[in-house]
Amino acid sequence: MKGKNLVCFDFGVKTSKLVRVHKGEVTKRVSFPTPLSVINDGSVVDVEKLAVDIKRIMKEHKIKAKNMAVALDSSTTIVRNFELPYLQPEEIRPALELQMSETLQNILQSHVMSYRVFRSDLDKIQGVVALAPTDVVMSYMELAALLGLTLEIVDVTPNCTAKYYNQFIMDELNVKNAVIVDVGYHAVHADLVVGDILTFTRRLQGGVHAIDQVIVEKYAVDLKEAERIRLGKSDEITLTEDEYKSVVRLGCLALDDLVRQTLDYFKYNNQNSKIDAFILHGNGIRMKAIQEFFDVSYGQRVHIVESENLGYVNAIGSAIRED
Repeated sequence: MKGKNLVCFDFGVKTSKLVRVHKGEVTKRVSFPTPLSVINDGSVVDVEKLAVDIKRIMKEHKIKAKNMAVALDSSTTIVRNFELPYLQPEEIRPALELQMSETLQNILQSHVMSYRVFRSDLDKIQGVVALAPTDVVMSYMELAALLGLTLEIVDVTPNCTAKYYNQFIMDELNVKNAVIVDVGYHAVHADLVVGDILTFTRRLQGGVHAIDQVIVEKYAVDLKEAERIRLGKSDEITLTEDEYKSVVRLGCLALDDLVRQTLDYFKYNNQNSKIDAFILHGNGIRMKAIQEFFDVSYGQRVHIVESENLGYVNAIGSAIRED
């Protein structure tokens, strides 16, 4: 990481994360409840309300910064690998803009595009292109202005995850190919990294919320009571260990399908290789039953991001520069 005096955010519907990076080191990690109805599919819909909360939190934790980074998570974000014939560096963006416009009509009217080349030779250029919704990026710019910060970095969460993995996990675990799963409250990401390259990413609505929804339907309670039951804080219903594991399994059906799609993609495109590990992160992974679900479901080595960074992978990853 090369960030200096940088505050990094990962905004969720239920919980948001703030990380301060100074001189390339993480010096603060703060998790805070996202104000109600402030975030909608990645966009800040009430910028002033969120800015007031962030100013208070930064003051309480004695956090000062000049620049801001954001990990962008939206269902309308598009991440794709690309392959082009060899081009001069200045020709790559126009070629990608043309390619994206042909396959996704009018996409550049609603999204901003960035890309990274990960392999180039005399025959072809390969890389990854990300398209982020313009209105979401603009909401971050407005938020940064209210906070008195310069918006330096906006990066999509799959790339933030891949950068974190490449810098902190790949060499430590001695793995080449990994499925990285981010379990949040309302969404789940499955990202496939082959070597050090993000080659496949999928996102679905669900996450821990899907488990709460199973409890709602099974025990005829509202969503707030379902969350209390899941957390073991209900005055009315206490789940046995078997009941708890059952609702987690049912709530993870969509997650299981997502992971198997990712594995199928890898097997189809890498017939002579194998997945070395599952890397798990996100606040949902704090649930032991979800960890156990991965331990028994896929027959693969499972690694959980160290506890101090477990919920902060995307925020930290947003600060990592790719040369």
